[in-house]
Amino acid sequence: MSYKDMFRKEQRFSFRKFSFGLASAVIANVILGGAIANSPVVHANTVTEAETAVAPANQDLGNETKTEEEPKEPIEAVRTDMENRAAEILPEALNASVTNQAPVIPTIGDLPKDASGQNVHGKATDNKIYRVVYVFGNVAGTTETEDGKQNVAPTFNRNDATKTFPITDPDSDIQTISYEVPADIASYTLDDPNSIVTNGTSPGPVSYLDGPNGSATLTQDGYLTGSFPWGAGDLAGRRIKVTDATGNTTKSNPFYMVAYTVKPVDDKPLAVSNSSELTEQAIFDKLVVDKSAKTTSNSALVIDSSNYKHSIAGYRTVNSDGTKTETVEKTNLSDFPTEGKYEVRVKTTNVYGQTIYNWIPVNAYKLDTAKDAEIRKYTDNQAPIHAIMQIGQAGEKAAVILKDIPSDFSIENFNLKDGVADELAKRNLEFVRNDAVATTDTDGDGAKEGIVGYIQPKTGGANSGVATYTGSNNLTYGFTYKAVETKDKANATEAKTLELDYTILFIDTKAPVMTPKSEYIRFVGEEYTVSVPGTDNAFLNTGKLNGTLSILKDGESGSLVSSDLGTNTKITSELDPTGATANQGDDGQSSTKFNVKITGTGPATEGTGTYKLRVGEDNYPFGPEGKLVDGNKPENVGLTSVKVTFVKHATVSTPVSVENPANLTPEEKAAVIAQIKKDNADNERLKGLPDSAFTVNSDGTVSVDYSAGGVNVDGATDIIKNATTNLADTRNEAKAEIDTKLAEHKKAIEAKRDEAFSKIDDDISLRAEQRQAAKDAVAAAAGDALKELDNKATEAKENIDKATTVLEIDDAKTNGEISLDNAEDAGEKAIDRAKDKAEAIAVVENKAFEALEKVNNNPNLLEEEKKAYFDAIDASKKAAIEKIDEAKDSVDITAAIEGAVKASETEVLKAAKQDALNKLEKDAAKAKEDVADNSNLTKEQLEKALEDIQNDFDKAKAAVNEAEPQMQFRKKRIRE
Repeated sequence: MSYKDMFRKEQRFSFRKFSFGLASAVIANVILGGAIANSPVVHANTVTEAETAVAPANQDLGNETKTEEEPKEPIEAVRTDMENRAAEILPEALNASVTNQAPVIPTIGDLPKDASGQNVHGKATDNKIYRVVYVFGNVAGTTETEDGKQNVAPTFNRNDATKTFPITDPDSDIQTISYEVPADIASYTLDDPNSIVTNGTSPGPVSYLDGPNGSATLTQDGYLTGSFPWGAGDLAGRRIKVTDATGNTTKSNPFYMVAYTVKPVDDKPLAVSNSSELTEQAIFDKLVVDKSAKTTSNSALVIDSSNYKHSIAGYRTVNSDGTKTETVEKTNLSDFPTEGKYEVRVKTTNVYGQTIYNWIPVNAYKLDTAKDAEIRKYTDNQAPIHAIMQIGQAGEKAAVILKDIPSDFSIENFNLKDGVADELAKRNLEFVRNDAVATTDTDGDGAKEGIVGYIQPKTGGANSGVATYTGSNNLTYGFTYKAVETKDKANATEAKTLELDYTILFIDTKAPVMTPKSEYIRFVGEEYTVSVPGTDNAFLNTGKLNGTLSILKDGESGSLVSSDLGTNTKITSELDPTGATANQGDDGQSSTKFNVKITGTGPATEGTGTYKLRVGEDNYPFGPEGKLVDGNKPENVGLTSVKVTFVKHATVSTPVSVENPANLTPEEKAAVIAQIKKDNADNERLKGLPDSAFTVNSDGTVSVDYSAGGVNVDGATDIIKNATTNLADTRNEAKAEIDTKLAEHKKAIEAKRDEAFSKIDDDISLRAEQRQAAKDAVAAAAGDALKELDNKATEAKENIDKATTVLEIDDAKTNGEISLDNAEDAGEKAIDRAKDKAEAIAVVENKAFEALEKVNNNPNLLEEEKKAYFDAIDASKKAAIEKIDEAKDSVDITAAIEGAVKASETEVLKAAKQDALNKLEKDAAKAKEDVADNSNLTKEQLEKALEDIQNDFDKAKAAVNEAEPQMQFRKKRIRE
């Protein structure tokens, strides 16, 4: 509503506020030219005919007049209603709180301990410490579930469970048990539910403990059901949520479910020489807890043996061709074989009722004199074999046994031949002679035999306690014995020297051990080299590392290399000189270390593959029971999994602006990394790299080290060109956006100004000079607003120039845009205020002009009286205009207008009163004069008439003087 309209409303409103009484009647009579003597006497608080006549015309204003009374908000009624509702609800709520209690969930999980017994965080990337529930995940390798399946997770069997988390409810009305991911927890103190601080998000509900499409649940009586098919080392954050029939809800402590498995330490058999060495502990020591398949959980977590229990479940024998017999279900090791090869089946059940099985290979050797005889009968390379010694095997020694020992045998005369000690030393061997020999007739032929000493590995040095590479599989060492008959001991120096040969078959049945990186990452379409280091228990030379080398995927054949490794692929081997030694008698041309190299050109597409690397070495694995393979001695073959990933080179579509590529701030580096990962969203390996893998170089390139993508990764390094740009470009772009914003805001101010001009032109109540004054005020306000917009834009651009990071530039731009928004808003309000003030001044001027005309039209006023009223009206007008100029809002403007209108009307009323008084005085004088001229009146009548005239004059004069606006009276009558 414009101020002009408000004034009109107030004018109509004010018209109904006044009740004139006697004075109004007198004034009306005077103005209308009626004789005061004929005027009816109207008493105060009486409605005149004139008022009655104008009443219908004012009835349409009744509603507006009634709005003078402020409506009363029904606060008390609302408060009373709420108190009544609370009085009804409260007893019921109190009764409910007493009669129905929330479900109770026990503490879920174990304390997350490390090797030192300290509590640690369970998740590798989160420092919050939750309790953990260790369960079997997917088994791997040869590990099986209870039904013989591999690579799946075992089910929970409540009959085998020894640990539960029973949920109780005093009212026995549990309705639902559900699960959620505690993603809403920002911080938490272990075992303190009151310490939970949320991050404002909602927890993620899941259908099962193992995920949305899983099967694992927790029953009300606390048993786990289903299975948890997650990789070993993976974990899931969970909370249990229980709701009863009345809506009471309880949440458990947050916890992690950590998947693990139990598997063999390695594929090496447990070697025992007699039944006493085959113990449950020895078998169980060949098992290890594994949670390394995944790295989600903290590697420092220790799953101790209280979480599971091993037991013996049976065995199966292994035939010479590698086939295996049916399982024999025995639990007592005394019922197991005492010799040969077999596998022990170990059952492992955890506290939650999951069961898995592992097979532990066992080699049982029965060492007795009979076998020694068989060894001595064994021949190879046309020479008798007296002993077999395993290369690189600790604890090996060859007994030097003599047959047909005479009764006068002297052990002191039994020695190595000259030079043989040096030959033994080349193999890290020595001969240790016994102090005495116990002779016995073992075969009943009357000839005695016994052990005179041992050829055994030396102790100390790099190869302490093991025999090393021989260069041959069958070596003969010479001994001498000075035979002295009992009757001729005096001539011992001249006794006959006997030379004895002792032949050892050196065998090596251990395959090379390869130690590849956990993953090799190379680029598609580029030449590459993958080098896998290996070691052997024996020293190898180039002639011995000549077994077959291949790298293939499961199911591939017909080639030595997989086609998935690209083109021109080759596989070769070479010795590593760091594993060489000079004590082999080959001038250091042998080594226990070597490298297998795979070279080629990467495939055209990305991908990850797991390959079996076959490394064979021909270091005499042929033993007394060995069989030829295709007419040749078999190789020692090692099969090792090698993971190779090929990735694309990364690119950047949108370079990131930085101040100085050679010296990035942490925020700038983070922005560069984020842009690279965004532009290469299909490169999963790159997206998973930590920030440490990215190096921003001074030339604007970024080096990406894929080796940082995991533990023990051999990754190539990528160079991304044009990854960054100078901040100057970013600043210019930001300032250009400020200019665009400035133009938009200026356009809005100009539109607002033109809109105000149009409304001023359409206002017919304004005179030409008032219309121009209003337009000038609006134009000035718009001009100030445009200048302020320019100032804010300049200030924003200056702040952008001062910014030293991309983030600061963005902040400066954003703040500048906000300042422009605020400046536009303030400018539009200033334009409205200028227009309103100009229109208000026009209203005041017009009202003052009307008041001047009314005063001037009073015929009975003297000129000096008129001038006094003129001056008062002019003064009130000026005062009102000054208040309007100083007004800060519409309330102040309205108050100024109302004050001016009231002042003008007051002066008009005062003038009318004075005009009436002047008229009354003239008429009274005239009446008195007429009475005095009436000769028909007696003296008494004359005096009485003059007295009555004077009395009536005094009453009329008093009524005029006492006439006041009856506003309060009018308001009261309207309300009544």
